[in-house]
Amino acid sequence: MQRPLVPTTIRTEFGDVLDSAEFYDVGGADRDLTFVPGFSDMRRARDLELAGVAAGKIQRHEAKVDPLPVNLRWTRTHTVKGAPDGRKQIASGNLGYKAVNKSQIGKEPWLTALPPGATVDADGTIRKGDTILMVTDGKTAGRNVARRQAQTQRFNDDVGAAAGGLLSVQGAKGADPFVKKEN
Repeated sequence: MQRPLVPTTIRTEFGDVLDSAEFYDVGGADRDLTFVPGFSDMRRARDLELAGVAAGKIQRHEAKVDPLPVNLRWTRTHTVKGAPDGRKQIASGNLGYKAVNKSQIGKEPWLTALPPGATVDADGTIRKGDTILMVTDGKTAGRNVARRQAQTQRFNDDVGAAAGGLLSVQGAKGADPFVKKEN
């Protein structure tokens, strides 16, 4: 005899919670302090598409992996002790970032709503704690990433140059230096 399925719930002191896929979603706003409605969704969809290709679930030619149109970042406005400090904002500005304004909410696909827990300052900037939301276009963000990768490569290549000084003392009493370079 076949028995009927019995719907189950997760019991809490606040009532029953129906089990759903969203319950197990690790990318939700409740688990991501940097979550921005619109941008975070775009980024997650792109990452899932790339993961599908990497896992072989999606053929590379069938994947629709578009570059992100912008990059957002939460930029610190205060020191750890709470004193105002604009250095991070200036550094981000030098990299092409601009403060996001409340007038952009709902008008841009990357900012569909005010981020959870965020407030709007008197000048219209979006703030979360001691950070403000800043944006740059995709082309500038790509250039910043390429510059950072080139700098990292330069640092790795300089290990060999620095190794020359270390290795020149090899064989001296009590010294047996070596440099291991990993790719």
